[in-house]
Amino acid sequence: MQLFGGNLVAAGDDADMGNVAQWDGSAWTIMGSGLPHPVRALAIYNGQLVASEAGHVHMWDGTAGEDLGTGFLGVVYALAVYTRDLYAAGNIVAIAGGGASIQRLAKWNGSTWEQVLTGLNGYVTGMLGTADGLVLAGPFTSDGGGTLVLPSWTVYDGSQFLEKPSVAYGVTTVCTYPDGGFILGSSSGVLVRPGTETVIDMGSIN
Repeated sequence: MQLFGGNLVAAGDDADMGNVAQWDGSAWTIMGSGLPHPVRALAIYNGQLVASEAGHVHMWDGTAGEDLGTGFLGVVYALAVYTRDLYAAGNIVAIAGGGASIQRLAKWNGSTWEQVLTGLNGYVTGMLGTADGLVLAGPFTSDGGGTLVLPSWTVYDGSQFLEKPSVAYGVTTVCTYPDGGFILGSSSGVLVRPGTETVIDMGSIN
């Protein structure tokens, strides 16, 4: 979900609501003309709403919009903004239509998508932009070059992927924590405080 234009925007798999809808305080309505396929992620970038749908990323002001690039081979599971740049991640492997290789993580440069460093060796299911970096989660174990140990989560600080402590059972999601830091979601919640390598197990989720 996202707040956009004073309304709450929700997205998912609901063809009757165009897969993306807004709540104006009294009713749900389709955002613009909606999107044809289930929406996996939402973000706010340059004051506009961005949505991922299959291998495409769309940006629009609520009534009209445009595709960002020609799309990807694969599915975009996560969108995030970090240092004013837009990132897309998932099980993407290349730009659609015979374009460049993209190993799971891409940055929009204003005209096209480009791979971040060597990418990752497994797909990304969660992503969050923070003051300390872009937090990435998913069933990956290394960077695309196979030189780093990345145990299902890492932080991209704008120049490198940072190796982090391992978390039991793997990490699939990431979200903000009210008192600072972020929570890594696996079969148990794990709190990570900013500026520290400490991970705090919040207990099993059954």
